[in-house]
Amino acid sequence: MNDKVSSKSEITRFDCAMGVAMILRECAERVRFFAFSESTVEVPPRRGFALAEATKMCMNFGSTHLGQAVYSVYQAMPECDRLIIITDEQSADRPPHPQGRGYIVNVATDKNGIGYGPWVSVNGWSEAILEFIKASESEGN
Repeated sequence: MNDKVSSKSEITRFDCAMGVAMILRECAERVRFFAFSESTVEVPPRRGFALAEATKMCMNFGSTHLGQAVYSVYQAMPECDRLIIITDEQSADRPPHPQGRGYIVNVATDKNGIGYGPWVSVNGWSEAILEFIKASESEGN
């Protein structure tokens, strides 16, 4: 997540992920944030750039275990009916099927697109991701 999004950019994947997370924090009625690497921890509730700072401070980031993170989130929140993962998809394991609606937003790709399966895969990042999720859920897709 520390890599730049392109050779011509100063923005890191982490910066992109936090931008989407900050917007999500302001738009969602109920939201909890978890950070994951070799372990998974809940990020203290914060808004704006304080959310990014709290995420940076909550753990040492290294290898990524996305599957383990999904299990940990569902254990902490068994009632979770929507899970939005913002990642660079550099994972040592695969996530299980979501227990409700599941979205994986890949901030590391150089191509935009959407893939449908157990997880809806969104390649690329912008505030439009949240509008896409809202629209797809209201249409029942």
